[in-house]
Amino acid sequence: MIVRSPLLPEEYLYLAGHDLQMSSYGQVTRFTLAEESYIDLYYYPTGDSVLLIRTQCAPLCSSFVRVYDTSWKLIRNIPTPANMVLPEAYVQDGKLLWRENFLEDESPK
Repeated sequence: MIVRSPLLPEEYLYLAGHDLQMSSYGQVTRFTLAEESYIDLYYYPTGDSVLLIRTQCAPLCSSFVRVYDTSWKLIRNIPTPANMVLPEAYVQDGKLLWRENFLEDESPK
């Protein structure tokens, strides 16, 4: 589905002039900004807040995470894990998880 005016926080309204690809997986809605950039939204089951994950890949992926209330007021930034250099965030089974990124020739032995 192509979305012209996604329901995103005000700081992302600059995207409203662009066609964004919207898809869903599980309880997450994904807005693809470009081939290497996307925003995932996870609406908490309580219905009072939204987890936003913004990920940029070039070629390694790195994410930042914020929690908003349903009127897009920032509740808090979630810091990346201190032991990771370029972590990528994702939601699985309702939990925020992080994974480290490595180029194929740089993975830990």
